[in-house]
Amino acid sequence: MSAMMYRLTDIRRRIDEEIRSELSRRTPSFLRLLRLRRLNALVRERLSTRLLTLASA
Repeated sequence: MSAMMYRLTDIRRRIDEEIRSELSRRTPSFLRLLRLRRLNALVRERLSTRLLTLASA
């Protein structure tokens, strides 16, 4: 696994933890959840395009 893949995977793991933490709060901030989910989708997209470029190479 390349350093970039590891870093993206680690970032995604941390975002998932933050989402779970926010959801477990008594009153979750929906704006924060929206931002975290958007970041998670961006990282997931970057990971998938990275995998596709590695697979085609």
